[in-house]
Amino acid sequence: MNARLEFTTEQKHHLELRLMSGETLNIFLPRRATIRKLVTVSKTLSDTTEASIDELYDMTAILLSTNDQGKTFTADDVDAMFDLEDLVKFIKGFMSFIQEVTASPN
Repeated sequence: MNARLEFTTEQKHHLELRLMSGETLNIFLPRRATIRKLVTVSKTLSDTTEASIDELYDMTAILLSTNDQGKTFTADDVDAMFDLEDLVKFIKGFMSFIQEVTASPN
């Protein structure tokens, strides 16, 4: 009996993000190191120190850059697009997306 597991044609889960500009990004799940950082950052969302806010902008730039469109973002780009309330909403929404994907049987 032969079995095959095909990764080249399987469509990956993504979060469709519609920006204020009207542009749409398909954001994919990041690699393990980024997910670990994201978990750490998400635990400090109520922390308003300068360092934690900078980490939030940096993390959002990294996550936005894992898109199907090939666009890259910096913390400065994120600062121009989102205020702090938007960032918190994005991080919480992205964490929910991760939970949905990991809970999915497929």
